[in-house]
Amino acid sequence: MSLGFFALLVLLSIRIYFRKKTFGTFVQQFLFGILLPYIGILSLWLIHIIHAGFVPDKIMHMFHYWDFRLSTLLILVITPVSIYKVYTKISEIVGLRKALLNLPHRRFKNIIILKVDKPLAFTLGVLKPLMFISEGVLNLEKDIRNLILLHEKNHIKSLDNLKILLFSFFLPSKRELTLLKAQIEIANDYKTLKFYPKETLIKALKYAISPHNIGIGISDEILMRLETLKYGRRKTDIWNYVLFVFSTAVMVFIAIVNCPG
Repeated sequence: MSLGFFALLVLLSIRIYFRKKTFGTFVQQFLFGILLPYIGILSLWLIHIIHAGFVPDKIMHMFHYWDFRLSTLLILVITPVSIYKVYTKISEIVGLRKALLNLPHRRFKNIIILKVDKPLAFTLGVLKPLMFISEGVLNLEKDIRNLILLHEKNHIKSLDNLKILLFSFFLPSKRELTLLKAQIEIANDYKTLKFYPKETLIKALKYAISPHNIGIGISDEILMRLETLKYGRRKTDIWNYVLFVFSTAVMVFIAIVNCPG
């Protein structure tokens, strides 16, 4: 077996391992648990294609090598599964959006006010998202209500739903998706803090996580946001990026050295 074959096994093992056991921060998880394995697999496959000069007969000859067989198999499996997952996600969004619009509501441009007493606030849609607000939110005290509205507007401006959809192409685990959403929410929280005091935001978050008032959202994300507001954002060490670039360069080097010819 070639060096490339063993490298692929290591990369695949890394991806499988870190789907179940994640790093402490989203950036570390994304760089080393997601991006590095996929880049490594793609580079080991692509170097063979480039070496064959994109000529079909020469590409077929590359199937004599185990690393090209394995990397091709992985790409042929991962790519359609990724597309299917994204398609399923879009279908769910479209279905939920239609279902919500069939409920009693009032509409003001891209803002939908649902006739629901429970406080609910979220955006739905990818390219042209709608903001869904319940009458329960409108009945909250002024500062909390305005903070929630600003928070949802920031989601639309930042295309956060599109970011989550694109992240689905990487076949994230539930934990990885939670880390991403928490990262997005925390970034949004800090934008909101430019206009409202921290105490108002904490009050809104605690209200949202209350067993009697919890709306759409994941409790884990809210807890991460509260922890960040209490202790501050954890800065990503520059050495994480340096190590990632170095690891990627090593993977590409292995791919080039491993390729026959």
